[in-house]
Amino acid sequence: MTPQDMVDLKASEVDWRKMTISRVRSKMQKSEKGILVTYVLWDRTFGLLHKYGERNGLVITKSKSTIQAALRRHRDKIRMEEEIGYGTLKKTSGTLIAHKFDSDTNNLFLGHSPRGTTKRHYEAADQEKLNEAVRWLEGQCFAVGT
Repeated sequence: MTPQDMVDLKASEVDWRKMTISRVRSKMQKSEKGILVTYVLWDRTFGLLHKYGERNGLVITKSKSTIQAALRRHRDKIRMEEEIGYGTLKKTSGTLIAHKFDSDTNNLFLGHSPRGTTKRHYEAADQEKLNEAVRWLEGQCFAVGT
């Protein structure tokens, strides 16, 4: 999710019992090609949403710039020298998923529309594989220095 997706997140898109978010990416919501993607939340992420998120209206009441500033503060805290943003994190996550799983799972993770008539109209997205990929990615992100 991008910072814009985070600030656009509605409480109705969060399933508080299943620990998932189901939504179409913000930039694709007015397009017929936008697909609904359900993301299983990491325990850490769900804990923060549960603790700080709103249950009505918009879940995150912070601005996009506040979210970006939080990433910069965390980057400075861990003494990361590179200028890294959400775009870089998203691309890197997608690359890791594509290498470990496949391009279909990566496209679903990134919220990209299915390519080709068969994928768009006849093949259902593999939700279990996406869930597995997101859980695997969590392990990759927090395996060192947690």
